[in-house]
Amino acid sequence: PTLNSDADDLLIENSTAGITLMGAANGGGMLAFGDVDDADVGRIFYYHVDNSMSFRTAGAEKFRILGNNLHLNGGSDARIQLNSGGAGANSTSNDTVHIRGDAESMKLMAAADGHYIFEVNGSEKFRIASNGNIGANISSPLDLLHLNDPNDDCVLNLDTAVANKNSLIKFSDPAAQGVGFIQYAHSDGSF
Repeated sequence: PTLNSDADDLLIENSTAGITLMGAANGGGMLAFGDVDDADVGRIFYYHVDNSMSFRTAGAEKFRILGNNLHLNGGSDARIQLNSGGAGANSTSNDTVHIRGDAESMKLMAAADGHYIFEVNGSEKFRIASNGNIGANISSPLDLLHLNDPNDDCVLNLDTAVANKNSLIKFSDPAAQGVGFIQYAHSDGSF
């Protein structure tokens, strides 16, 4: 086969080819990438002490694999982009499908007009539509909360773990919170 002209400076050929970097038990192994301006702009580093592997780009560690954990180190905006929807691949726009760590918060981001769809074994069970409506067992929720049970009575269960507390539905408007209630009192069984 013809070698890639940008990667033909070192060729190791065998039926199973490999390179081993052997370091001390308290050291590591590193593959570094540099240019004329920065000799350490990128690297892949394996650290034997905690058996972690870190990846560095633009002069800073961006992610690390430690045990079963993947740590993203993007400051206050570390994200994993899941596809090229919305603004497209390699975009840092909010109009992409991505998971994002933003300081203390975790955000799940759908591209514009996208939905959050939760499936079990390939079957949709729950959806947050792009307009904010939430649907359980329905793919096009018509209201803020739209519940559908295709096999039985549709039940909304308001359950409290404390016997003397109440289960209630509260009605509010822009002028006041709690202008009306539907309430069941567990203490005396009143409705």
